[in-house]
Amino acid sequence: MSDCLKNVKFKIISPIVTKARPKARVVNGQYAQMYTPKKTSVYENFIKLNYQEKVNYFFDERPLEVAIVAYFKCPNALKKYIPFDIKCVNHKDLDNIAKTILDALNGIAYKDDKQVQKLHVTKKYSETDYDYVEVSISDVVGTLEEVKQMYEYEKLTQEISKLESKGTLNAKDKERLIKLKEKTNSFSTPLPF
Repeated sequence: MSDCLKNVKFKIISPIVTKARPKARVVNGQYAQMYTPKKTSVYENFIKLNYQEKVNYFFDERPLEVAIVAYFKCPNALKKYIPFDIKCVNHKDLDNIAKTILDALNGIAYKDDKQVQKLHVTKKYSETDYDYVEVSISDVVGTLEEVKQMYEYEKLTQEISKLESKGTLNAKDKERLIKLKEKTNSFSTPLPF
């Protein structure tokens, strides 16, 4: 289990490209080959480079929470309303914004985007004159090893409480209490709860 939970944040300053549908081409007149459109693949590579330069942390196979905030340049006619948090409704689909970013980070930030167990995606107007995306990735407690460790720790502390609530202990109970406390102290890393 890791010593502490990790949270990373980074910004992608670029026009936002949503995930385009895969294209197909016929190869040697025999079969179709699927490929990602160039505009999407260039943007995904830009995201990868950004992540590697700014963060370069690999979460491996841990369960993750991801927050994505896409900021779009505000149309001039709406700029005076930005302080009032005017809601951004434009032609960019949230699911496609997220898909591009999550796919780009496969193998770079985590093994596979199926590890994302919670996803929060938002569109906002920006006070800047350019589009950008802020991404936050956090690992969460939930691996089988962590759950087993927390379960074991909870059992031990309950048993200690039960013995301590007895008041006066006989020699056998005192010895058991000492062993239980030693076991709880043997957890090598802090438990994340």
